[in-house]
Amino acid sequence: PAREGYNLMNQCSMFLDTRGRPHVAHYRNDSAGIPQQFHLHHNGSAWITRQVTGRRTAFQRTGTGTLRLPVSRPAIAVDGRGVAYVMHRDEETGNRVRISWASGPDYSSWRHSDVTEFAVGAWEPNFDSVAMRDHGALEIWVQYCEQGNHEKNVPTAAQQAYLLAVDLKELTQGG
Repeated sequence: PAREGYNLMNQCSMFLDTRGRPHVAHYRNDSAGIPQQFHLHHNGSAWITRQVTGRRTAFQRTGTGTLRLPVSRPAIAVDGRGVAYVMHRDEETGNRVRISWASGPDYSSWRHSDVTEFAVGAWEPNFDSVAMRDHGALEIWVQYCEQGNHEKNVPTAAQQAYLLAVDLKELTQGG
């Protein structure tokens, strides 16, 4: 169990691999008290947890009301080769859409690539899980958005929304 003040953001995203084994992405504090993205998966006999990111800045999700957080909740997908993809954004890396990925079976070596050249504000990842499951196509919904602290509106002009189709072969071989 996570202790109070651990910044655990519930299960944020889950995906079943081709063997029917669950992969979960979430964020919580590391041993130094800095919130990190984590990948949790079941290998058929045990649950394994791996740290995905190497953030350097601490923050707290405490108090009342909603807060604009420096990281997004992650989303996770796993392709037919067993490669796990964690989609997220982080102020430390310019608030761009970032994909972190690692290969099974141990998922111990995570690589990272920003797939947009522009900031997406307080964007939270959302992707077409059916396209990923059925066709191995990673298509991410992207739209710049903002969020203020404590339910405060942040004036933002209308923003274009689009579907970002990620070439997974190019990403994993060139990133």
